[in-house]
Amino acid sequence: MAYGNGVWVAVACGGANRVMRSTDDGANWTAVAAAEANSWYSVAYGNGVWVAVALVAATG
Repeated sequence: MAYGNGVWVAVACGGANRVMRSTDDGANWTAVAAAEANSWYSVAYGNGVWVAVALVAATG
């Protein structure tokens, strides 16, 4: 979970809503569409940019 620019963002490695955000200090959370249906492990905010890290299985 991370906070930046007035928004809390939480990510999860499983489940239906893998990316959630709150703009009211956690009182209410809204699901956000992720770029991919990956196993998200971390999120960070800095210098106006949100970054999320996922573990993706190698293919081939």
